[in-house]
Amino acid sequence: ESGYRAVVLTAEYNGTKEDFKVLVLPKGFGEAVYEEDYSGMVNDAAIAGAWTSVDKQNCLYVESDETHDSFIKFAGGNTGSSQGAKTLFGISDKVGETYAVTFDTALEAGTRETTEFALIGTDVRYKGDDTNAGLESGYIFKLSAASNSDNWAVNDSEGTFRLPYGWVHVTALVNQSSGKAAVIIEDKENLYYSGEVSINGKGVPEGLYLRWGCTQSLVSVDNVKVF
Repeated sequence: ESGYRAVVLTAEYNGTKEDFKVLVLPKGFGEAVYEEDYSGMVNDAAIAGAWTSVDKQNCLYVESDETHDSFIKFAGGNTGSSQGAKTLFGISDKVGETYAVTFDTALEAGTRETTEFALIGTDVRYKGDDTNAGLESGYIFKLSAASNSDNWAVNDSEGTFRLPYGWVHVTALVNQSSGKAAVIIEDKENLYYSGEVSINGKGVPEGLYLRWGCTQSLVSVDNVKVF
């Protein structure tokens, strides 16, 4: 069961009452209908079968570090314009109205233009129909950061949080019927964001999208699962 509940708890201290919205999460998500840890990305053809970029496919790499054996990284260096890339799950007919998506990511904004990372829906639209230009609509949740910033906005206006460069774990619990998703972003020591956001569009999952904001942005992803 991938559903969740948002409840309001009231706390009182020294005669002052304050309400807090709390997300109640399920104990587990059951069997995954999609999972990818990129361990099979042995050559450029395998990478292209997982992630695609219209103009900069050669900027998609497979790397490893001390905590992740194999992960996808988009690094365009001093490329003069922002670039988009996406991966498709191919499981839109295998999920119900409630589902969960989890993955690890490491994000660093570019020095000149906005960087984005998003869970996109089947009704996704890009600005000017150009995947390099960023998202217009049709996303379950989107993270975006202006140039030279470590402050990330959720769905443009549903909260901001500071995110230092490094691996974090993202959990999204989606309810298509309510048009809401619970999003949790954390690592082993810190909770960076926890909140309920409004889905932009129908909420049927298509995949993940990144906009590498020029220049020097870094975007990595690993351990993607859909339940």
